[in-house]
Amino acid sequence: MSKPPKPRVVIVGGGFAGLACANNLPAKHFDVTLVDQRSSFEFLPNIHELVSGVKTKEQLRLDLCSALGSAGHTFVNGCVDALNPQKRVVSLRGRSPLSADYLVIAIGGVDQDFGIPGVSRHAHGFKSVNQCAAIHDRLQRLFTSTAKRRRAPSIVIVGAGLEGVEACGEVLRFSTGFDAQIHIVETKGQPLPENGGGVSRHMRELFDIHGITGHWSDSVRSVAARSATLTSGTKLTSDLTIWTVGAAPHPLLRESGLDANGRWVPVDESLLHPEFRNVFVAGDAAAPPQLVKKQAYNALDMGRCVARNIVRLERAQPLEDFRASAKPQLCAFGDVDTLLLGGGVGIAGPALAPAKEAIYSAVMTQLDRRRFPARLGSLTARNLRAFNKLLIPALRKPELLRRAGAFRLLR
Repeated sequence: MSKPPKPRVVIVGGGFAGLACANNLPAKHFDVTLVDQRSSFEFLPNIHELVSGVKTKEQLRLDLCSALGSAGHTFVNGCVDALNPQKRVVSLRGRSPLSADYLVIAIGGVDQDFGIPGVSRHAHGFKSVNQCAAIHDRLQRLFTSTAKRRRAPSIVIVGAGLEGVEACGEVLRFSTGFDAQIHIVETKGQPLPENGGGVSRHMRELFDIHGITGHWSDSVRSVAARSATLTSGTKLTSDLTIWTVGAAPHPLLRESGLDANGRWVPVDESLLHPEFRNVFVAGDAAAPPQLVKKQAYNALDMGRCVARNIVRLERAQPLEDFRASAKPQLCAFGDVDTLLLGGGVGIAGPALAPAKEAIYSAVMTQLDRRRFPARLGSLTARNLRAFNKLLIPALRKPELLRRAGAFRLLR
């Protein structure tokens, strides 16, 4: 007597939520297929380190075919043309459509330019490995040709939230020993505006110390090939404009009817869509009843929660609610400082930098389900790179060594 077919689970998106969901569904009981137009998972919380060259693209990627294959699942590297949540069908460009008993939508956001002229053409985005690697390449061209230039390179960073501050720190790290003009623009009037006045004052002090010009309560009106014009009328020379603000919902969410208004998709407490049967939404695309920060740790927890709820549905058990963790965030300002942020206060100190590196290494190891030799090789390579690019340079800086054990409470 033949066994009944396993329930089919199709996951759209191979980021934190999608990969965590797949990893927590046993291949023995489920037929799992993950679809992504990228061939690799990308560890986005550390992509800023690509800007200075501390990390390489390979270090921040995990091959999805190998990782999912080792877990007994299937990976489809393809572009999704359409989603039909009512029938739970995923249409792929140039491929046969995929049908599912359970559909998991875990696609992230897309760049948001707010309709500002020149952003999509002239500004560099900051949301993927390739985008940050392109910024590194641009910096290399700018600073290797400095001797032939009549002025120092000028870099404009738009946005002084977490991504903007980390981008600024890596540009500062890269430009050590060179003359450079670095500008940072923030509409909300201060850096890291969501984290309290003490944190913002600390960052402004660091900007002043390192000659970074802040443009507070201002915004960008237009971007050109060699300039950025602000709403105040200030025109900044810009050899490189880095755009760290804004993420918009993926157009597929609106086109599929998951949210008719083109917003993040509303889901119930279990991350289940209220209108479509057996359709879950996780990661940045989801808008649960409670406010959830669009951070990697929440996406991981969402993916795990969805996997558990799919198992519960199969067992006819009540679904569990997703509860966001109140975890603090680590924000690195290059090799100058690292901040632990949470609850409107912060702790600053260079000694926090290894914690951010440890989290990166631990999560990458956790998500990597390949065979032991491959996992060990990647772990060893990550640790050697960290030793050579982070620890050794820090030991050569007397100022950082003097401050190594010093912490500052920011509130």
